[in-house]
Amino acid sequence: MERIVGSGSCFNRPVVATKLGYLRKNGRAYELTDKAAYLYHGVEQAYTTAYIDKMWHTSRLQPFPEKIILK
Repeated sequence: MERIVGSGSCFNRPVVATKLGYLRKNGRAYELTDKAAYLYHGVEQAYTTAYIDKMWHTSRLQPFPEKIILK
């Protein structure tokens, strides 16, 4: 279970996420439910795979590129 704390999180108004089953209140903090953690890690996996694919493709064309732009 992952905890969300602080005012800088994207869940400053967690009503919708709570009603959808993505968050649950634990004291003064909110925690990601297993459903939300599964979704989060799926998105993270897709982004990481896209980044690695782009990095390898760019590096094959130009070894040690100065920058790589993800779109």
